[in-house]
Amino acid sequence: MTASQFGFALYMTESQGNHEAWGDGGCAVGLYQVHAAWLFEHANKYHVAPLVDERFNDWVARVVSAFYSDWSRTLPQLEVAMFFHRGHQVPPASDEWDGEYANRFARYAALATAITR
Repeated sequence: MTASQFGFALYMTESQGNHEAWGDGGCAVGLYQVHAAWLFEHANKYHVAPLVDERFNDWVARVVSAFYSDWSRTLPQLEVAMFFHRGHQVPPASDEWDGEYANRFARYAALATAITR
């Protein structure tokens, strides 16, 4: 799975493609439903600054791409998605594993790979 395919599957799982979505009581915003603290931390970690006139979701997509590229070297794609969702690594056998989220992501991941072949 490419970073672009992962990004598609992730934002469809998080917001169903609604670039204006708000969630988590107003703490999560945009396609990827990122929290400001997560975005700040990972944009700095991966040295991904916003570009002049860049749309918010496009900047977040670049940060998510860097996050995926980093973690997909050691984790399966579904575990990377769950890491994003939960904010920390969660093994599939853990009580913190969100099966509904994992199933949604897997469906969108299959769609992403099918439409971009």
